This record gives sequence, C-alpha cells and structure tokens, in this order.
Amino acid sequence: MSSPRIEAVERWLEGLSPGLQSPDSAGDAEPVLFILDNDFGELTTVLSLLLGQRCFRGARLLLPPRLYEQNREALPGQVALWTSEQELVEAISRLQPRVLVLASGYLLPVHGLLSVDALGRVLEAARRQRALVLTADPFLGLISQWASQGLEQLISIDIPASADARLLAAKRGADALLHRELGAVERLLRPLPHLYPSYPDLAALTPAVTDGRNVGFFNPALLLPPELSAPSEAAPHWMFVLSLVDFQTQVMFHGPVRFAGIVRRLLTRATELGRRAILLAPDALCQLLRPLLPESEPIQLLSFCAFRRALSLLLTAEHCFYWNVVSHTILMQLANGRPPILLDRGHLARAVPEIAPRVIAWYYQGWAPPYLDPEAELSLELLAERKSAHAGPHAELLQRLRRAPEPEELLRSWLAQAEGTPGARAQLPSPALSSSAG
Repeated sequence: MSSPRIEAVERWLEGLSPGLQSPDSAGDAEPVLFILDNDFGELTTVLSLLLGQRCFRGARLLLPPRLYEQNREALPGQVALWTSEQELVEAISRLQPRVLVLASGYLLPVHGLLSVDALGRVLEAARRQRALVLTADPFLGLISQWASQGLEQLISIDIPASADARLLAAKRGADALLHRELGAVERLLRPLPHLYPSYPDLAALTPAVTDGRNVGFFNPALLLPPELSAPSEAAPHWMFVLSLVDFQTQVMFHGPVRFAGIVRRLLTRATELGRRAILLAPDALCQLLRPLLPESEPIQLLSFCAFRRALSLLLTAEHCFYWNVVSHTILMQLANGRPPILLDRGHLARAVPEIAPRVIAWYYQGWAPPYLDPEAELSLELLAERKSAHAGPHAELLQRLRRAPEPEELLRSWLAQAEGTPGARAQLPSPALSSSAG
C-alpha cells in the first residue's frame, strides 16, 4: 500500500542523509564509526542521531547481515557490512575514527555476534587509534546499577504461570545466559559514556543519584515539515508493529493460533472502520495470518521493511499500535505529536520490571502512554479519545525532549573529549576476561 503522502515522507527522509546533503565535502568530515548489533531499534537510534545532520557526513555505519540486507541504502555511501571481529578491527584501523559508537555493545554478545573477549579486542583496537568510545544501552543503566547485587535479581524472562517442565528448563537456560553475558560485558562497558535517543532524566526518578555516563540527544531535523504533517488521506491507514522477540513472547502466552486470531481481529476491525491495515511483523506471523485474511480486504502484511519505508508508514499512519513500550520508532512519533497505542509492555519490560519507571521518565518524559486490551473491540471514538489525551501534554513533552543536546553540539563535545588526555579518550579496562564469558 502507498499514497502520495507516504511517498513524500519517504523522499523527505531520504533527503536527510548527511552524505546527500554535502556530496562534495565528505573528505573533510570528522570520521565517526558506528558498529551496530542486529536489532532494528539500535539502527533507529543511530539514524535518529545522523539524519539531517551535515556534521555527520563523515560517519560510517557497519551493519551485521540481518540489518544490512534491508538497510544497505539507509545512508547512501555510508553503510557497509560486517560479519566478524577481524573485519571490525580492520575497519577501525583503516578508517581511524575519532569517535566509535557501539549500538549496542551490551547486545553484541547476547545475540552471539561477538564474544565478550572479542568485543574487548575491538575496544582495544579503538584505544590504539585514540578514539572516544561510547555504547548505547537498551537497559537504561540498570545493568550497572544491579551488577553488584546480582543480575538474577533484575532480569528474569517472563513465562506463563502454567509453564511445563520444558519451558521452565528453557527459561532457566536463557536467564543464565543473560546473567552471564550481561555481567561480563557490563564490566567491559562500565566506564564508557552511554548514549540514549532521548533525554535521560535520572533526576525525575531519584534526584540524589547522578550518572555522568548518560548522554542523550534531540534531533530537530526529524520534526515533520508542516506540509507533510497534514491530516491523513480519505482512506487513512493504521500500523501494527511487532518485533520477533515480542511475537515469541505473545506466542508463549497465547499460543500461535490464538495469537494469530487476536491479530486477525485487530486487522479486520480496522477495515470495518474504513481504514487500511498494515502489519509489520515476523514472517512466521504473516504466514499464520495469510490463510485467515480475505484477499479483498485492504490489509498488507510486511515481514521485512527498510528503515525509510517503515518510518514513512509510521509517520503517516492515523494510529500506530505496538506490543512494546520501548520500541525506538515511538520516539520520533512522540516528538511529532503522534502518541502510540500500546497493546502490551513488551519483552524488555516483562523481563526487567525495574525498567518501567525509567521508560516513562526517559522515553516518554513523564507522560504515561495509553494501553488497550488487544482483545477488546476498537472504536474510532475510543482511539480519538486516547489520541486527544496526548494533545495537551505534547508541547511540554517536546520541551522536555529538547533538553538534550542537538547532534552537532553532541559531536563537538565528543571531539573535544577525543582531544583530551589519553585516559579521557577511552577509559578501557583490560580486555582479558574469564573464558566463561565468551
């Protein structure tokens, strides 16, 4: 499905590429290197920082295969593939970045892309180049806070109370893996600045506690121009967004058939209300749904979607529904006055309940997003009511988001740190860790 407005927003996003904005001046740009995990949310964080910012025309993004397949053109001329530790070390040596950003360093070992020891060697390569190193942190600083108490008290994968012995055993194994890998990688990343795509408002939670590592940003270039903020077309669309891990969570609690039925009812209800429905979800769910949906209905199932296309669909949707309170694409929509409709907390908030207050304080800047029962019948009146509840606080929310530095200011501070003493450039511990961590 498409429309002139969707296409216009996609063209606008494409035009925000730093390299396209400054095609003849990339040679004198500051080299900044981003090494990404395979999580789409981390790509969203990085692009939210770079888009519309000429100062990042010298940035280079290294994507693992899962992200690279669909997003190699996310920033034309600035994206490359990485598949091994050796390729990362060689890229650092060749590009000699002044700043290196891991997005996210915490997830690289958890997702099996690098062992903790290998990540340590990559950081050592950055130290040799005298680069300032930062990491994104999907856990919003909680891993470091709880490391001394034991991550067993913080992270526990949520499973149904009626789980059988097989699922209980799988949970114990997965929990042990997370505790081991995150504990080891936290010791490695603890000294680094931690980057967030929002203002990290720790004072709103515990005024007596400070964390000098926290670095947030706000990118005003991602505010939609007035001509692209017009009301939706005569036949607006609704977006439903579900990640792979959140699909697995929902299947664990509902079973595949029942959950597919819940999603089918949501999609068909949208069409009954005169809307087009677009589902961005794993292929496994799309395969379950195809036999259940009449071909004549205006419903589109997307199992893969490049960043620009996904965001253009989200920014032009009348309503966006998520099964995850911390989906990173929500932040750009909040800044543009487009509140999400939440159908579940999501896998991260389920497994790490302590994160909930930080999500509200940092990502939503104190505004509590609306939840809907996914099995209740949707109505236009109910959705309009939920959307209007955000209209009042939006101005204050945007003002709070703007407390974070803009990308150019942030880059200047990074470069200043990189020019400081060697210890301030990258305070890295020894990469030698226990072999059990890798």
